[in-house]
Amino acid sequence: LAEVLDSLLDNAVKYSPEGGDVDVALAVQEGEAVISVRDWGVGIPVERQTRIFERFYRAHAGTPYDFGGMGVGLYIAREVVRRHGGRMWFESREGQGSTFFVALPLPAPS
Repeated sequence: LAEVLDSLLDNAVKYSPEGGDVDVALAVQEGEAVISVRDWGVGIPVERQTRIFERFYRAHAGTPYDFGGMGVGLYIAREVVRRHGGRMWFESREGQGSTFFVALPLPAPS
């Protein structure tokens, strides 16, 4: 799970303006721990959002924000989260940044 957070933070820094903020939050909601990582960068174009978790997909390929990579980071992150019984999703607006969420189930109180 540390690798998931590392991947999300790496992407947030990569797609933010130099010196820009990255916000990380943790909340407990309805029996889940929800981690959010928000950047204030370029965002993900709407037409590319449906494919963001596909293996080898790079949303910014061929754009000025193409920083290389293999397009597996978000795919692997979501698979790791799923294998821990959690879920992963995002919200993004082009030119305003993205927020990625990871929700993991908490043990029931004893």
